Amino acid sequence: MSGDFAQKASLLLNSGRPDEALRVLDAQLAQDPSNAAAHGLMALCLLDLNEAPRALESAERASGEAPDWAFPRYVHANVLLRMGKAKNAVLSAQDAVSLDPENVDYHALVASCQVAMSNWREGLASAECGLELDPEDDRCTNLRALCLRQLGEVDEAESALRVSLGHDPDNAWTFQNLGFAALQAGRHDEAIGHFRESLRLDPTDEASRVGLATSIKAKVPLFRPLVVWQLYCSRLSARFGLGLILGFWLLNRLVNMALPEGSLIGSAVLITYASFVWMSWAGDALFDVVLLIKPELRDLLTRREKIASIGVIFCMLLAVAVIGLRLAFGLRGGEFVALAAAFAAIPMGGWANLPNGKARALGATFAGVALGASVLAFGIQLYMLHSIGWDVESDLSAEEFAHFQTLVQQGSTLTGISVITSVVSSWVLTGLGFVPESRGGKGVRRRPR
Repeated sequence: MSGDFAQKASLLLNSGRPDEALRVLDAQLAQDPSNAAAHGLMALCLLDLNEAPRALESAERASGEAPDWAFPRYVHANVLLRMGKAKNAVLSAQDAVSLDPENVDYHALVASCQVAMSNWREGLASAECGLELDPEDDRCTNLRALCLRQLGEVDEAESALRVSLGHDPDNAWTFQNLGFAALQAGRHDEAIGHFRESLRLDPTDEASRVGLATSIKAKVPLFRPLVVWQLYCSRLSARFGLGLILGFWLLNRLVNMALPEGSLIGSAVLITYASFVWMSWAGDALFDVVLLIKPELRDLLTRREKIASIGVIFCMLLAVAVIGLRLAFGLRGGEFVALAAAFAAIPMGGWANLPNGKARALGATFAGVALGASVLAFGIQLYMLHSIGWDVESDLSAEEFAHFQTLVQQGSTLTGISVITSVVSSWVLTGLGFVPESRGGKGVRRRPR
């Protein structure tokens, strides 16, 4: 009886009908509330229905009912991994391996958890343990190739993936991995072909959509250095990536403190650091214009990415407008307002692709504050010009001059708020956004063993 309900629920779950599988499992649990297999399968159903907290409860119940059975620990690890708790997930996955070391799926899950934490060597070792049990397992093959690529062994990764295609020529994940390998090697046309094939086989594959868009933009010479930087960052852990940004900032501060004020070298270091921060977060959204202006490519962008791209363009146009006023009328402080508008593009371009809703909401809040302060500062510039008749060289009365100075101070304050918000957001968004591309959730077994 137990096998019948598990088989039926598994078939329904694998066919994309988790709600129907839940009804089968509810009926079973009504008869046998302590059935670990039913609780484990229920956790997977709830996970498919995006009810992660309830899924975690079911997974923990399954583990409690059968502490010496590997399957509940495997389910528990899957739920934790989907919730973004890879450090906890890997412990449960390792428990599953300890209880059943001959199950290739459990080794693959350990590798997935390691990949989610950017532990490439540990992930490689776990994937290779799985391949010792089943040399043709597609999940372990792709995880191994992903780890090899992130460790710089692109040729070996591609070789393994092409062998895997011989066994399974319709595997979208394999084509996706080949696409990223070709992109990392700078073969953009080949990468585009692989990503298109992956999307043909699985139109819902988000990573392949991003890879295809990136490959197309990478054909623009100005965008290529940013692609190289992004691919490098995907190999870093979140903590190391944030440390890298903070390290560059500290280096910039030390150089400028050691050199005389106005030094050419100090200015060059400052400009380089500012450009690095700006391009790291706003450059991608800026180059999304390449896709926006071509109707046949526009669908490669999500609604959020389109909004971010338009926002970055608006920030840049605002900066250009302020510089135009500065050059045309010589208005004091215009260059700082332009800098604020340009820096507001950092959170504006960075929020759209953050890994979850809370992170995106925080990024969007940074963007709103920075852009709002820049727009208000620009408004003050216009009002200042209007109030003095668009002639900054005209003689002002004492009262007019005092009013003018007050406006300058208000504009400076708003400019400072915008720049500080943007710089702080670059640190925060880096910490939230350094997430390795990971396909650890694929290939989950729905049937207990």
